Amino acid sequence: MLEASQWNDKLENRPRMAEVVGQPQYVNAAKEIILGRMLGDYDYGDGRKEKDKYYMTFFDRQTNFPLKSHGVWWLSQFRRWGMVKEAPDYKGLVDRVHRPDIFREVAKDMGIETPREDMKKETLFDGVTFDPADPEKYAKSFAVHSDGVTMGSKIRLTPQMILPVFGAVVCPAGLGARQHDASRRISRRRSGRGRNRGGTSSSRSSRTAR
Repeated sequence: MLEASQWNDKLENRPRMAEVVGQPQYVNAAKEIILGRMLGDYDYGDGRKEKDKYYMTFFDRQTNFPLKSHGVWWLSQFRRWGMVKEAPDYKGLVDRVHRPDIFREVAKDMGIETPREDMKKETLFDGVTFDPADPEKYAKSFAVHSDGVTMGSKIRLTPQMILPVFGAVVCPAGLGARQHDASRRISRRRSGRGRNRGGTSSSRSSRTAR
């Protein structure tokens, strides 16, 4: 996985990568549509174009390190949008899925530096700070969440109302692609047009991670 991520981050390999992931069994989109985003070229369709210096990465900037705080953030979004009825076992679930210990073991053999911490606070681009020590407070801190609107009359959001918003929710660096993929899978599953194939997990053996 680490070697594949390093290969992906060489820009000269991006055209081939876009060709592979564009196949019907994956993203099912034309290579040209995918490649622009992978190179940081954004065309908004209204005449505005933008070159993002922080284009999508898979290894650089420690993008693929399985920070446990990122797992907690993910669960806070399921909580915020009412996809779970009660507060999930944040620590228990994240400890089972996010395995920085395995990642560090393999990275050490490859001479790759890794973060020292497993959890950290992050201020997202909406200016809101996420503290993994209190995900419930974070999930309920927004004006709109699964318990309704905090100002004015209370409403109950339905999945149909939630899903279009879910794909646009802000997220920590390195999770953008995963956020989009997850929201797409959820939408496909609810509409009956596809099955949830499941996501990747960092809890694989060292041999697999290698």
